[in-house]
Amino acid sequence: MTRLLGSNPWRGNAISRVFGTLFYSTEVLPSSSTLSESLSRRILQNRTRRASMVSDQLKGVRCYNTMLTLYSQMGKYRKLVILVKEIEEKGIGYNLHTLTILLNSYAATSDIDRMEKLLLKMEADPLVTMDWLNYNSAANAFLRVGLREKHKHC
Repeated sequence: MTRLLGSNPWRGNAISRVFGTLFYSTEVLPSSSTLSESLSRRILQNRTRRASMVSDQLKGVRCYNTMLTLYSQMGKYRKLVILVKEIEEKGIGYNLHTLTILLNSYAATSDIDRMEKLLLKMEADPLVTMDWLNYNSAANAFLRVGLREKHKHC
């Protein structure tokens, strides 16, 4: 059997993928502390009982979207509202996915006031393209609370 220059006989093998993952996790990641240890450490550093829900390394929109989705799916709408306030305080920009999560959450809880404000914000933003799913969520929320006139406009 001839060996090709630069070829790897183990390429694609599950063992090499496992060793590659092991190497990555031990060399690149800063620590293997648990989430509770990390939260405890942040509370001690800040000298306050309330630490940020999201660590300093993960302050991007994507992380917040994941947290918003999690709270929405679990029905933890109070935590979702707290997290939205934190996003606004930190000045982190929204994207379409963030707005859709919020719209669906407000529709699920029949929070019509917040939902209407968010709909107006989304329609006024030139970077946001409204689709029929967003309007469908709003229309279902209007029907649920008995606002048939507003349902017709969606």
